[in-house]
Amino acid sequence: MSGTTKINKYLNLFKNRNFLMYIIGQIVSRFCDSCFKISLIWYLTNRPNAFDTIAVTLLVAYFPQLLVGILGGYLVDRIDRRIAMILSDGISAVILLGFYFIAKTDMLSIPVILTVRFFLSLMDTIYSPAAMAYIPRIVEKSALVSANSLFTIIGEATAIASTAVTGIIMNFVTFEIIVFINCIAYAFAALMIFLIPVDGKAETCEKADKFNFKAVTSGFRYAFKDTFVWQFILVIFLTNITSDVFYSLTSLYTVTVLHAESDIYGIIQTVISIGMFISTALIGVVHIKKVGLLLTSGFLMSGVVMILLGFTNNTLIAILLYFFFSFGDALGIPSFTYLQLHVPENIKGRVFAAFDTLVLIAAPISSLLISTVAGTLGVPSTYILNGIVLVFVFFIALFMRGIKDAVLLEENAVCERKAEGLNLAASHSAVKYYND
Repeated sequence: MSGTTKINKYLNLFKNRNFLMYIIGQIVSRFCDSCFKISLIWYLTNRPNAFDTIAVTLLVAYFPQLLVGILGGYLVDRIDRRIAMILSDGISAVILLGFYFIAKTDMLSIPVILTVRFFLSLMDTIYSPAAMAYIPRIVEKSALVSANSLFTIIGEATAIASTAVTGIIMNFVTFEIIVFINCIAYAFAALMIFLIPVDGKAETCEKADKFNFKAVTSGFRYAFKDTFVWQFILVIFLTNITSDVFYSLTSLYTVTVLHAESDIYGIIQTVISIGMFISTALIGVVHIKKVGLLLTSGFLMSGVVMILLGFTNNTLIAILLYFFFSFGDALGIPSFTYLQLHVPENIKGRVFAAFDTLVLIAAPISSLLISTVAGTLGVPSTYILNGIVLVFVFFIALFMRGIKDAVLLEENAVCERKAEGLNLAASHSAVKYYND
């Protein structure tokens, strides 16, 4: 497919009013949410016991998915996905509004931060599978891959803008103001979804008269039965451990290794997003079918880069390495598109929720590594150890049949072609990294 044809497909998507409104809401929400999460980590970095507080915050952010993620997917397949997203964003806005007033009255504390982070993540257990399952409902199947591709490109462009801005505004705007802005952004995103017209296609969902435990667990049973899905879950689980540690320690690496301030932290976050964006864009232009091979290549690249980061304290070299880490990290995105197209429509919500729940079991391990290994050995040694783990995962994945056979065929009507596309948590995505 030529680059011109691909661009035309992108432009045609903007003629879809429903998709356009969905994207506008996500841009605003993701922009401000990214600013909030980055500034939150920086806020915690400058508090006592930074290793422990960041580790606990990471764990709390993922804990709701571990507890109730399975029910989130079940509900998404049985209720109006549009309403689920509206309620999730709306409640998140109310939570952040309360958080803002607490911060304004100088009552902000670690327990308050953890409580807010928990409930925001709880809302995400509904939002994430709903958002992922909703995109196929607002675009034609023939445009699904391009829609996912465009969604990711816009998401990464938004991340670049937000991280660049956050690094600057943290020197001029208080943490409370960033919280308030994020509150407004959630409300705006809910409004955009609300304004999408209701139609039969968009509201189609599975009906049930009563709670059915077998139906609830069907996503897990499918995940364990399907060769590609269970192998994909395994490798993403292992890499989630390293990625969570890597991204969560970025602020501490800036302070303890580079001895830099928030401006360099903002630059690093921006470079991370640029690496993701460029990698994603290149994948969208180049015709790639063997997404499993691309995934494993990303493991190797990111692992080697993480090891090298552990051996340098030069700011310019570190910034360059952060770029290549995220570039390699993005090479796995096509496999998520394959997953989306691979899973039957009627259980997408439950399978995606099962996927999130299983891979996020890595969160307690990451949290433990941050509070113990990183706190004891330091950030550089922790990066080296995690880089070795990523290289090890690369060799494991080479021999997995499901991963090797993950191919998107251009002639297949369902898997029209690979596009860089599915950011598994649609930006509320916690699957890859904490400060999405």
